[in-house]
Amino acid sequence: MEREQSKVNVHVTYCTPCGGKAAFDEMAAAIQNTIPTATVTGAEDHRSGAFEVNINGQNVHSRLQTFRYPDVDRAVDVVKNVSLGESVPSSLDWRLTDCALS
Repeated sequence: MEREQSKVNVHVTYCTPCGGKAAFDEMAAAIQNTIPTATVTGAEDHRSGAFEVNINGQNVHSRLQTFRYPDVDRAVDVVKNVSLGESVPSSLDWRLTDCALS
C-alpha cells in the first residue's frame, strides 16, 4: 500500500537570459507529472546565472554557488520523498547529502 502524499511547495527563481526559464519549465513538468500534489512556482531572478530551488521554504540548490543546474531526476526524487514524509535535505546534490566522513 502506498503512503498518502502530503503537500510540498517548490519555488524556483531563475535567470531568464541564462536559460533558467527553460530549465524551470522542464523541472516543474517532471515534478508535477510525478507528484501531482506538489505546488511548483517560479519567478524571474535578475541575478545573472541564478537558479535557486526552495522546497517548503528551505533552499536546497543554488546555481550561484554550484555553477550548474540541479539534476531533474534527483529533484523529482527529493520532492517525492518529502511528500511521503521525509525531511527536506540540505541540498539536492547527492554528493553533499549522502556522504559520511569518518
